[in-house]
Amino acid sequence: MKKLILIAVLIAMLFTFGCKKDDTQADVKQIVVGQTWVITSDDPLDGANGWSLTNHGISEYVYTLQPDGTLKSRFVKSIEAKDNNNFVAELNEGVCFSNGDKVDAQAFCDAMNMIMDKNEFARASAGKIVFTPIDEYKVQIVTELPTVNLESIFAEWTNVMFKKDGDKFIFTGAYKIKDLKPGAEVVLERNEFYDGFENRPETVLIKAFQDANALKLAYESGEVDVAFGLTNDVATGLKKKGFNALDYSAGYQYYCFLNLNRDHIKDIHFRKALDLLVNRQEIIDALGGGDIPTGLFAKNFSFNGDQKIVYDVDKAKEEFKQAGYSYNGDKLVDKDGNNVKLSILTYSAKPDLPIIGQVLVSDLEQVGIEATVRLADSIDEEAEKGDHDILLYAQNPTASGDPHYFFAQHFKTGSVKNHSYYGNEEVDKLIDELGVTADHAKRDELSKEIQAKIYEDLPILYTVDPHWFVMLSDKVKGYEIWNGDYFVTNPTLKVR
Repeated sequence: MKKLILIAVLIAMLFTFGCKKDDTQADVKQIVVGQTWVITSDDPLDGANGWSLTNHGISEYVYTLQPDGTLKSRFVKSIEAKDNNNFVAELNEGVCFSNGDKVDAQAFCDAMNMIMDKNEFARASAGKIVFTPIDEYKVQIVTELPTVNLESIFAEWTNVMFKKDGDKFIFTGAYKIKDLKPGAEVVLERNEFYDGFENRPETVLIKAFQDANALKLAYESGEVDVAFGLTNDVATGLKKKGFNALDYSAGYQYYCFLNLNRDHIKDIHFRKALDLLVNRQEIIDALGGGDIPTGLFAKNFSFNGDQKIVYDVDKAKEEFKQAGYSYNGDKLVDKDGNNVKLSILTYSAKPDLPIIGQVLVSDLEQVGIEATVRLADSIDEEAEKGDHDILLYAQNPTASGDPHYFFAQHFKTGSVKNHSYYGNEEVDKLIDELGVTADHAKRDELSKEIQAKIYEDLPILYTVDPHWFVMLSDKVKGYEIWNGDYFVTNPTLKVR
């Protein structure tokens, strides 16, 4: 009898603990994501907002760069090229917006034509593209400029799928907006029309932490389940304490765009001196990781450049001398005897950048240049004013898996994000040639040639190829992150 009672007690305990475990799993209804910013609007036609919405898991690009470097689309089944300006796309059936409406040819064309009309960034690669429905799931596509890589263009950060319903925007991502406090936090609900929704949290709260230390404390206390945007030294410190740190190749690059409209920066010898003065290894040490770049792209890309970056203070001083600069005591002065002062513009949404800014200030001070770092809340708006010498900027140059968009957007004469105000007719022609070249080996060759010519002119300083971390709580299951910060809240965000 005692044995029977003991067995009954054990069985009861087993079921009790089993139910408790299941209840714990059911209690994970919400995941909290902490990062350094949150969207201020859901308008995908407003500047870089398409990128921001996709970062939050609300919208999707027509094509998405996968972790293995390939491009895939939930929307497009195939693209047939008639020539370099005319294409026919066949769409997948069964893809829906978050309200259940189907993404058919008419909806597809409405979204893409609005983007082309309203967002100048979308016209960087192939000019204005016109979309016309042929039948329910077939679309005619005509590009203003010739192109051989339409899939890559569809993966650019402007080209998200959406529909407009009155003054509201409806998207197709794994999550949809429930409540938005602009710039502070956004509450998301899982999109029940997105495959695998039942494995995702019912809600995701994305909170903005302007202070990286506040984000660190929130993660340590359990307030935040996914902490994105901590510097490497903080993340590695947390990892040593036993916290779950997921490290990955950022895909991003940190650049110094040099403002060629500014007096000192106009001189090529001055720019060469600046390039020689940047101590990349010191920057890597300060960040707690990274690689010295050899080109404009991450080292794993076959089309990356092969420039040899040199740190040499003495050679830098020689370049200053060739530019007509001299010393008054320990201060570098121009031809008129004025002390040289430089302003560095950057932003704190990427916490590494202010750290790099301080290293640059130290590098410049050692040769008698007074430098200041200014942080902007809206970096692109502030950069457009042009009242800085150096723009310290983070950019993912290969988010679409191809170098052409980055070249066309940042280095073509008069291009929309030409932060350096750079122009070179030979570079323009090479960028255009790259846009219509299909052969991969030739594309790599052209990309390297463009980078070599840009490095000769030095409108930009390669700064560092960074490594990044994201911190995870035990609530998160099977989470993956890739392509920098393009997909922080993404369909792999599931709960245990």
